Parts: sequence; structure tokens; C-alpha cells
Amino acid sequence: MSKYDPLRFELSQERQRERAMTFEEVETILGFPLPRSARLHQPWWSNSRGTHSHADAWLKAGWRTSRVDIGGERVVFVRNAAPAEPSSAPDAAAALASKPAPSRAGKGTGDMIEVEQQDFSPRAWRFLADRADATGGGLAAAIVQVVEDVALDRRRRLIEEIAVRAPRVPGDSTPLIREDRDAR
Repeated sequence: MSKYDPLRFELSQERQRERAMTFEEVETILGFPLPRSARLHQPWWSNSRGTHSHADAWLKAGWRTSRVDIGGERVVFVRNAAPAEPSSAPDAAAALASKPAPSRAGKGTGDMIEVEQQDFSPRAWRFLADRADATGGGLAAAIVQVVEDVALDRRRRLIEEIAVRAPRVPGDSTPLIREDRDAR
């Protein structure tokens, strides 16, 4: 897996034959700034397989760079061929919650969780693409939002369970609160 996979996922969901992006849009999809060489050197955007994980991301999605404007900080991706259909899996939330994903430390950005595209069903990909369209963010942002929603729902259920199991304090709790405050 590569840190450039959010770009691969975004392009794999694109229905048009061409997709023009600013460098800033690419950074938003990735969730981190492009390296300095991407803004200075045309070869960074070449369609070289193997040694460049960033190029592998768009090539694996079935795209290639067509026009790069370094000065204007714009790139045009053109579809090569249709990417492979992801294999069947549970819905997105279940796939993220139930399948252990490999993780590795990011370079100064914390941990990154990586999930293979084939771990999602076509229905899950449509759900995530719709979520990305609705929020105006990229596919990576949609996945993060789904995980956060699942975590928030789980937290609510835990709090409700604790409230049901916790012993009840008889009467008014005001004297206990005052006593605690005065003890400080």
C-alpha cells in the first residue's frame, strides 16, 4: 500500500475520461502536501511504473498524466483503461470495523490505516462515492467520516449502557457536588 492510494481511490471512482486538478486539489485528496519536487520538476508527474509510488497510484487506477502545467500548478489525468471491479465484501463500515488492516507509521503524520480496494463491495464503493459527492470531499475524507460516524455511534451505545448499569444516587446530588467543591 502507498500513501498515494487516496488519489488512486479518487480516480478509480471518476466516471469522466479526463480529470483536471490543481496541485492543491491533489493535496486535499491525499491529505498531505505534495513534495517540493512535484512543484518544480515535470518528471515527478511522469507515468513511470515501479520506482514511483505516486505514479503507481494513478496507473493502477487506470489513468495516466497527460498535461502538466508546473507554473500553473495543474495536472490533467486521462483514463487509460477501466480499473478492475472490486471483489465482494461486507458494507464499508463492516469492512473497516471487522477486517484488521495493516498499519504503518506515517512520516511525522501519525499512523495510517490502509485498506485494500478489493476489501469493499461495489455497493460499499457506491456508498462512499455518494458520501464524497454529498460532502464535497474526496473518497479518503468520506471513509474517515464513515469511521468517525461508526465510532460516535459506538460511544453513544457505551454511554447508554453505563448509564443503565451505574448505581443510582438517591436524592439530590447538590450536597455531594458542594462537598466535592469545598474539599478542593
